[in-house]
Formats: sequence, C-alpha cells, structure tokens
Amino acid sequence: MELEVPNKEVLLSDFSLWNIPFNVGQIIREKDLSRRINAYYPCEFSHFPPELQDVIKKSWEVIFDLKNRDRRLNPKAIRNKSIQATLWWVRKEWIVSVVDY
Repeated sequence: MELEVPNKEVLLSDFSLWNIPFNVGQIIREKDLSRRINAYYPCEFSHFPPELQDVIKKSWEVIFDLKNRDRRLNPKAIRNKSIQATLWWVRKEWIVSVVDY
C-alpha cells in the first residue's frame, strides 16, 4: 500500500531501538544502573522505584532522535540505521495505491 500522509500524522523512529522499551531496557547502558535495573526483574515496570523509572524512560528519547550517532548504542545499527514511520490510523483519502500480491 502506498500512502501520502501529512507530516503531522507520522511518528518517525529508529527501528533498531524501537523494541527496547517493551523489554524495559535501558538504551544507553551504564553498568551501575544496569545492575539496579536487573535487581527488579522479572517485576513489572510499575513496581520499579520512580527515580529508576524516570532514568529508563529518559533513555528511550533517543529512539526519536533520528540523527543520533552515539556509538554506545549498537554500532552496527548506527551504520545501517533504519527509520520507521508509524501511524495511529490510515485514512481512506491518504491511500495512493494498493498492490495485490
């Protein structure tokens, strides 16, 4: 499906980093913080101390920084960065074409 979507309706993000929050991961790892995080597994994120939740959430912001070149992230992913576009919905008027395979 080919779409023509207004910019304000699209959220662009780094595909390689997108799944890290689902696993309550910290994007830029710091050893001391990693030990603190690991101490709470397999606990739900809501049971982590609030200050630890804040640090982890803050690390996720890099997902939306499409120019980020920090080598502490996955160096291979930086070299082969894939940008994904996500939408809340698809409106009929945005559909340009549909290919049936």
